[in-house]
Amino acid sequence: MGLDRKQHSRGCLGACVVRTWQRQQSPQFKKRVAQVLNSAGLGTLLIDLLTRDEDVVYEAWFNIDHLTSRLVTASKWIKEREQTAKMNIGYFGASAGAAAALKAAAMMQDTISAVIS
Repeated sequence: MGLDRKQHSRGCLGACVVRTWQRQQSPQFKKRVAQVLNSAGLGTLLIDLLTRDEDVVYEAWFNIDHLTSRLVTASKWIKEREQTAKMNIGYFGASAGAAAALKAAAMMQDTISAVIS
């Protein structure tokens, strides 16, 4: 995970959920998504919800409970950091990443401000 540490006037952090297949989407794609969100004044945290070893197991791609657990853990990490504790968190995701984002947001209703899928 890498946090864009730029100061943003809106006080928002977008947890950019990019649950990708390593071999299908390049790091440039993930960075471009983050750049677009940054240009709108949002900080970003790019998250691959699967490890490289897990990413080669087809069934792992659609294990929504596992992906949700990873996202909840990342969200708690954001809230534990002094520099991001008071920021609003929003999720952006597609496909299984979107499903995990919706489920995590439902589990963390007081923490997650928005979900975009």
